[in-house]
Amino acid sequence: GRLFGQIQARLRNSPFFKGRIAKSTTSEIRLYTNNDLDKKALGVDIDVNGSVILLCGHSNPDSLAGYSAILILFDEIAFYDDSGKVTGTYFFNRLKPSLSKFYNYNAGRIVMISSPNNRTGIFYDKFEEAKKDDSILSFQLPTWCANDEMNYDDKEMTNDRQSNPEMFAIEYGAQWASGGTYGNYFELGLIERCLRSDIGPHTKPQQG
Repeated sequence: GRLFGQIQARLRNSPFFKGRIAKSTTSEIRLYTNNDLDKKALGVDIDVNGSVILLCGHSNPDSLAGYSAILILFDEIAFYDDSGKVTGTYFFNRLKPSLSKFYNYNAGRIVMISSPNNRTGIFYDKFEEAKKDDSILSFQLPTWCANDEMNYDDKEMTNDRQSNPEMFAIEYGAQWASGGTYGNYFELGLIERCLRSDIGPHTKPQQG
Protein backbone atom coordinates (compact mmCIF):
# COMPACT_ATOMS: atom_id res chain seq x y z
CA GLY A 1 0.00 0.00 0.00
CA ARG A 2 2.83 2.44 0.79
CA LEU A 3 4.46 1.65 -2.54
CA PHE A 4 1.14 2.12 -4.36
CA GLY A 5 0.75 5.51 -2.65
CA GLN A 6 4.14 6.58 -3.99
CA ILE A 7 3.09 5.57 -7.51
CA GLN A 8 -0.11 7.60 -7.12
CA ALA A 9 1.88 10.67 -6.07
CA ARG A 10 4.20 10.39 -9.06
CA LEU A 11 1.29 10.09 -11.48
CA ARG A 12 -0.52 12.99 -9.83
CA ASN A 13 2.51 15.27 -10.13
CA SER A 14 3.51 14.26 -13.66
CA PRO A 15 2.64 16.67 -16.53
CA PHE A 16 2.45 13.69 -18.91
CA PHE A 17 -0.47 12.13 -17.02
CA LYS A 18 -2.46 15.38 -16.71
CA GLY A 19 -5.94 14.63 -18.01
CA ARG A 20 -5.20 10.90 -18.29
CA ILE A 21 -6.24 9.75 -14.80
CA ALA A 22 -9.74 8.30 -15.18
CA LYS A 23 -10.08 6.96 -11.64
CA SER A 24 -7.96 6.84 -8.51
CA THR A 25 -8.67 4.98 -5.25
CA THR A 26 -6.43 3.51 -2.55
CA SER A 27 -6.23 0.21 -4.47
CA GLU A 28 -6.76 1.04 -8.16
CA ILE A 29 -5.77 3.66 -10.73
CA ARG A 30 -7.24 3.75 -14.24
CA LEU A 31 -5.53 5.69 -17.03
CA TYR A 32 -6.85 6.89 -20.37
CA THR A 33 -4.99 5.81 -23.49
CA ASN A 34 -4.98 7.98 -26.63
CA ASN A 35 -7.73 5.74 -28.00
CA ASP A 36 -9.78 6.27 -24.83
CA LEU A 37 -9.45 10.04 -25.14
CA ASP A 38 -10.53 9.91 -28.79
CA LYS A 39 -13.66 7.95 -27.80
CA LYS A 40 -14.45 10.44 -25.04
CA ALA A 41 -14.07 13.30 -27.50
CA LEU A 42 -16.57 11.59 -29.84
CA GLY A 43 -19.05 11.33 -26.96
CA VAL A 44 -19.68 7.58 -27.14
CA ASP A 45 -22.75 6.37 -25.24
CA ILE A 46 -20.85 3.87 -23.04
CA ASP A 47 -18.63 5.31 -20.32
CA VAL A 48 -14.90 5.15 -21.05
CA ASN A 49 -13.28 4.09 -17.77
CA GLY A 50 -9.61 4.00 -18.77
CA SER A 51 -8.02 0.99 -20.44
CA VAL A 52 -4.81 0.87 -18.39
CA ILE A 53 -5.22 -0.39 -14.81
CA LEU A 54 -2.73 -0.10 -11.95
CA LEU A 55 -3.87 -2.47 -9.22
CA CYS A 56 -2.63 -2.69 -5.63
CA GLY A 57 -2.29 -6.35 -4.69
CA HIS A 58 -2.96 -8.14 -1.42
CA SER A 59 -2.39 -11.51 0.26
CA ASN A 60 -4.51 -13.64 -2.08
CA PRO A 61 -2.72 -14.25 -5.40
CA ASP A 62 -5.54 -16.44 -6.74
CA SER A 63 -7.90 -13.45 -6.99
CA LEU A 64 -5.17 -11.39 -8.70
CA ALA A 65 -4.44 -14.00 -11.38
CA GLY A 66 -5.99 -13.76 -14.83
CA TYR A 67 -5.17 -10.13 -15.58
CA SER A 68 -3.15 -9.31 -18.68
CA ALA A 69 -0.21 -7.54 -17.02
CA ILE A 70 2.79 -5.85 -18.61
CA LEU A 71 4.45 -5.32 -15.21
CA ILE A 72 4.19 -7.04 -11.83
CA LEU A 73 6.01 -5.37 -8.97
CA PHE A 74 6.68 -7.23 -5.70
CA ASP A 75 7.64 -5.10 -2.69
CA GLU A 76 9.73 -6.66 0.13
CA ILE A 77 9.21 -10.12 -1.38
CA ALA A 78 12.10 -11.58 0.64
CA PHE A 79 9.85 -11.25 3.71
CA TYR A 80 6.81 -13.03 2.25
CA ASP A 81 5.91 -15.86 4.63
CA ASP A 82 7.59 -18.98 3.23
CA SER A 83 6.40 -21.10 6.15
CA GLY A 84 2.68 -20.67 5.50
CA LYS A 85 0.27 -21.92 2.85
CA VAL A 86 0.81 -19.02 0.43
CA THR A 87 4.55 -18.56 -0.09
CA GLY A 88 6.46 -15.98 -2.08
CA THR A 89 7.28 -18.70 -4.60
CA TYR A 90 3.57 -19.50 -5.01
CA PHE A 91 2.81 -15.79 -5.48
CA PHE A 92 5.47 -15.51 -8.17
CA ASN A 93 4.47 -18.65 -10.06
CA ARG A 94 0.74 -17.89 -9.83
CA LEU A 95 1.03 -14.38 -11.27
CA LYS A 96 3.86 -14.77 -13.80
CA PRO A 97 1.57 -16.22 -16.55
CA SER A 98 -0.25 -12.86 -16.58
CA LEU A 99 2.73 -11.45 -18.51
CA SER A 100 2.58 -13.97 -21.36
CA LYS A 101 0.58 -11.74 -23.76
CA PHE A 102 3.48 -9.29 -23.91
CA TYR A 103 6.32 -11.77 -24.52
CA ASN A 104 5.93 -11.46 -28.30
CA TYR A 105 6.67 -7.74 -27.97
CA ASN A 106 9.79 -8.33 -25.86
CA ALA A 107 7.87 -6.78 -22.98
CA GLY A 108 6.37 -8.09 -19.76
CA ARG A 109 8.49 -7.58 -16.67
CA ILE A 110 8.62 -8.71 -13.05
CA VAL A 111 10.33 -6.34 -10.62
CA MET A 112 11.23 -7.46 -7.10
CA ILE A 113 12.33 -4.85 -4.54
CA SER A 114 13.42 -5.96 -1.10
CA SER A 115 15.98 -5.96 1.62
CA PRO A 116 17.62 -9.40 1.61
CA ASN A 117 16.46 -11.94 4.17
CA ASN A 118 17.50 -15.55 4.68
CA ARG A 119 18.87 -17.65 1.84
CA THR A 120 15.60 -19.30 0.86
CA GLY A 121 12.54 -18.35 -1.16
CA ILE A 122 11.92 -16.88 -4.58
CA PHE A 123 13.90 -13.66 -4.04
CA TYR A 124 17.10 -15.51 -3.17
CA ASP A 125 16.48 -18.08 -5.92
CA LYS A 126 16.17 -15.35 -8.56
CA PHE A 127 19.22 -13.56 -7.16
CA GLU A 128 21.28 -16.72 -7.66
CA GLU A 129 19.67 -17.42 -11.04
CA ALA A 130 20.66 -13.94 -12.25
CA LYS A 131 24.33 -14.96 -12.02
CA LYS A 132 23.75 -17.46 -14.84
CA ASP A 133 20.79 -15.98 -16.76
CA ASP A 134 21.36 -12.79 -18.77
CA SER A 135 17.61 -12.15 -18.96
CA ILE A 136 17.53 -11.38 -15.21
CA LEU A 137 19.02 -8.08 -14.08
CA SER A 138 19.99 -7.94 -10.41
CA PHE A 139 21.32 -5.13 -8.23
CA GLN A 140 22.66 -5.52 -4.70
CA LEU A 141 23.38 -2.10 -3.24
CA PRO A 142 23.89 -0.90 0.34
CA THR A 143 21.76 2.04 1.41
CA TRP A 144 24.60 4.56 1.41
CA CYS A 145 25.28 3.77 -2.29
CA ALA A 146 21.63 3.78 -3.37
CA ASN A 147 20.59 6.89 -1.42
CA ASP A 148 22.85 9.95 -1.39
CA GLU A 149 21.08 11.29 1.70
CA MET A 150 22.22 8.33 3.83
CA ASN A 151 25.70 8.48 5.31
CA TYR A 152 27.48 5.33 6.49
CA ASP A 153 29.01 7.29 9.38
CA ASP A 154 25.71 8.86 10.47
CA LYS A 155 25.26 8.64 14.26
CA GLU A 156 22.05 6.58 14.14
CA MET A 157 23.44 4.21 11.53
CA THR A 158 26.59 3.79 13.60
CA ASN A 159 24.47 2.95 16.67
CA ASP A 160 22.47 0.38 14.67
CA ARG A 161 25.65 -1.11 13.26
CA GLN A 162 27.13 -1.55 16.72
CA SER A 163 23.99 -2.71 18.56
CA ASN A 164 22.69 -5.21 15.98
CA PRO A 165 25.30 -6.01 13.31
CA GLU A 166 23.21 -8.65 11.50
CA MET A 167 20.13 -6.43 11.25
CA PHE A 168 22.33 -3.61 9.99
CA ALA A 169 23.95 -5.86 7.40
CA ILE A 170 20.52 -6.87 6.08
CA GLU A 171 18.54 -3.61 6.23
CA TYR A 172 21.35 -1.19 5.38
CA GLY A 173 24.12 -3.30 3.88
CA ALA A 174 21.95 -5.41 1.52
CA GLN A 175 23.56 -8.62 2.79
CA TRP A 176 21.81 -11.98 3.07
CA ALA A 177 21.14 -13.20 6.59
CA SER A 178 23.84 -15.54 7.85
CA GLY A 179 21.33 -17.61 9.83
CA GLY A 180 17.54 -17.54 9.68
CA THR A 181 15.34 -14.48 9.68
CA TYR A 182 16.83 -11.96 12.10
CA GLY A 183 14.90 -11.24 15.28
CA ASN A 184 14.26 -12.68 18.73
CA TYR A 185 11.28 -14.91 17.90
CA PHE A 186 10.42 -17.88 15.72
CA GLU A 187 7.98 -17.17 12.88
CA LEU A 188 4.36 -18.00 13.71
CA GLY A 189 4.06 -20.42 10.77
CA LEU A 190 7.05 -22.44 11.97
CA ILE A 191 5.55 -22.80 15.44
CA GLU A 192 2.14 -23.82 14.10
CA ARG A 193 3.75 -26.63 12.11
CA CYS A 194 5.08 -28.08 15.38
CA LEU A 195 1.73 -28.14 17.17
CA ARG A 196 -1.27 -30.47 17.12
CA SER A 197 -4.69 -29.22 18.22
CA ASP A 198 -6.48 -32.57 17.98
CA ILE A 199 -4.96 -34.05 21.15
CA GLY A 200 -6.79 -33.86 24.47
CA PRO A 201 -6.28 -35.30 27.97
CA HIS A 202 -7.06 -39.00 28.45
CA THR A 203 -10.13 -39.73 30.57
CA LYS A 204 -8.75 -43.23 31.24
CA PRO A 205 -5.43 -44.94 30.54
CA GLN A 206 -5.06 -45.97 26.88
CA GLN A 207 -2.51 -48.40 25.51
CA GLY A 208 0.22 -46.54 23.60
